[in-house]
Amino acid sequence: MLLDMVEHILYAFNQASAVFVWAQAKEENPLAVRGLGKHWPVIHNASLESTLINMRALNEFFRAPGVGKPPMNDDVRASDYPNYITQGSFLTTDNEKTINKHLAHISVRRAEVKPEWLIRTLIDSAFERMVHFLGYLLRDFPPLHAHHPQFMKVVEIRDALREYTPIGRIYTSILGKK
Repeated sequence: MLLDMVEHILYAFNQASAVFVWAQAKEENPLAVRGLGKHWPVIHNASLESTLINMRALNEFFRAPGVGKPPMNDDVRASDYPNYITQGSFLTTDNEKTINKHLAHISVRRAEVKPEWLIRTLIDSAFERMVHFLGYLLRDFPPLHAHHPQFMKVVEIRDALREYTPIGRIYTSILGKK
């Protein structure tokens, strides 16, 4: 089961980068974005919300055992992987509350507060956790061996994260659009 979850963890990470993929697409082909007319804000908002909701999921995945509310019976956490010691969640309590109230609930706070999302800061924190976790998968998780179909995807993402400097390059290499 934990091996099967690797694909879903990688998916959440890729979706967490959606807002940067969208920003890069706008930069590389501004005419195509202008061609979307009044619809481009919808795509922008969808990519931003995908980034934030997947950051929330990854934050819960990396949460240390015994911290926060207990996981549901079918939730998978990084700490479920044998001998993996999680670095813990990366969102502040306020970040987590704001994401919950603005994306996962229709709330009064949603109408009253217009948050300024510090996406770069959030993604940097998530990257640190992902590099650590992907290194564990490649070194210390025997079911993910070199001949497993997910192995090379994990290597590619880990290597791209290690070389992470300008934000745009990382996302294209993660998604295979070199």
